[in-house]
Amino acid sequence: MTETLASATTEEAVFDVVLYPAMTALNATAATVLLRSGNDQELHVVASVGYDRGQPSIWQSALTEDDGPAADALRRKEPLFFERDRDLAQAYPNVERRTGAVSPVAATAVLPMFLDDRPLGVLVVDFQEPYTFTDDERWFLNVLAAQCAIAFGRARLLRSLEAQVAARTDSYLKEQDKLQLANDDLEAFSYSVSHDLRTPVRHISAFSQLLRKSSSECLDEPSRRYLQLIEDSATRMNTLIDAMLDLSRTSVLPLRSESVDLGALVNRARRDLELDTEDRTVQWNVGALPVVRGDPETLQQVMTNLLSNAVKYTRNEAVTHVRVWAEDQGEMWLISVQDNGVGFDARYADKLFGVFKRLHRPEDFEGTGVGLANVQRIVRRHGGEVWAQGSVGSGATFQFTLPKTP
Repeated sequence: MTETLASATTEEAVFDVVLYPAMTALNATAATVLLRSGNDQELHVVASVGYDRGQPSIWQSALTEDDGPAADALRRKEPLFFERDRDLAQAYPNVERRTGAVSPVAATAVLPMFLDDRPLGVLVVDFQEPYTFTDDERWFLNVLAAQCAIAFGRARLLRSLEAQVAARTDSYLKEQDKLQLANDDLEAFSYSVSHDLRTPVRHISAFSQLLRKSSSECLDEPSRRYLQLIEDSATRMNTLIDAMLDLSRTSVLPLRSESVDLGALVNRARRDLELDTEDRTVQWNVGALPVVRGDPETLQQVMTNLLSNAVKYTRNEAVTHVRVWAEDQGEMWLISVQDNGVGFDARYADKLFGVFKRLHRPEDFEGTGVGLANVQRIVRRHGGEVWAQGSVGSGATFQFTLPKTP
């Protein structure tokens, strides 16, 4: 019974473990459990077996009076045993008068239950015939009551923890919904601002070019340099705006779901990179790549970004090596893109996928700091994850997962 009580995680399970074995072991007629509820001083029946539903029981209603056997057992902190016919009714006549019930039992054991010295309730075992409790039986009932108290305490604690977890989960989900709404608003704002900035930035670039061409003879060298700086900055700003718009689109626009051949995406990305690599020696090692379910346009962005990064960060190598392969990982495909370029400090790998986060100086390698953030969003929207490994001077490996086609 001890092991069974230890595994009981609800009060109902504790009742099942305690009441029937207590009755069976002593050949009792009925048994009941009365518990206190929070700070309430009343004892309430929470479970009972063996009582005639048509016959009122003195245990059927709350008991708080000092002359009641349950309250008396708790106050005295010791069990009460009534072995002869009507002993209980004679010892506590007010109980029958107050409840309007006549106790049909001849013998009763009232066992107080305490948890950390706090009164928890009582366990009652009733007999229809007079019953003499042996020392072993009294010991058994006391131990049963003590174990019952521990089991009830554990069940109540578990119920309280479950309620707290449920409340916190509900609070977390509500906060998550708020964050999602705020993120959606931020995405919409970012898209709107980026879109609205394009026209004035283009005007700045166009008019500075027009001014430089129309007034070149009137401008001294510093003025021409200032105009060039304006044009370069406008071009840079326009590139960033395009990147932000691209990031916003991939975050909010719906994804199509169709069969996508990753090998075909790699081939297209390589063709797009031919102009950048025509005066370089690039060795491609592309393994067999799977067909997945996803949005072809955004997945093309993923492959193009990773391969263009591999080409960009290997420009100082005499021979560029780019390897692309796939691994079967059960329910997912693992796709890897590896290069022999400048690599990066692994301590800052978590910053690679942040918006406008870069680990290399812009004068060494151009870029917006948005591409990998875009890759991460696209991969996550497809149900996968992306990460990177590398070290300074030893190249980098970017890996991402995608669910297999159902």
